[in-house]
Amino acid sequence: MYNTKRLILKPFTKKDLPAFQTIMADPRIGAWLAKPEGLSPETSRMMLERFQDHWKNYGYGTFAVFDKETENLLGYCGLKFDKRFGAPEILYALDADYWGMGYISEAGKKVLEVAANEWDIDKVVSFTLPNNLASQAVMKKLGLVYSRNIIHADLDHVFFERSLR
Repeated sequence: MYNTKRLILKPFTKKDLPAFQTIMADPRIGAWLAKPEGLSPETSRMMLERFQDHWKNYGYGTFAVFDKETENLLGYCGLKFDKRFGAPEILYALDADYWGMGYISEAGKKVLEVAANEWDIDKVVSFTLPNNLASQAVMKKLGLVYSRNIIHADLDHVFFERSLR
């Protein structure tokens, strides 16, 4: 478990599932995940299980992000190894009611600090749709730099990367 000024980051547990499903069902989040209707409860459950499996397989992964004051789940932020790029991807999503408040940048900075200092990770990547300017702004705040365009899920994406050394 890790703390920032406003947040608690810890691996997901099964008890986080109902709040996670509610967040991920929001069409405002689904729009950026190629699911304009939002994610189904089953898709969210499988996603959370993949997060948990990644921790077991790699020793690092994606954190549930909680508001320190209210202890409410706000979303997720963490790393997932991507074989295509030979490096972990930094992943994040936040309850849309909290967009624009700097929570993901705050969580992402902590994730990258832990990745470099505790997980011995040399490089991270991230990608998003070209029109997702908010996500690109987060990537830039985290020190990632645009590298190229890629195709992911049959859609054009902008690709960013950062060395942690």
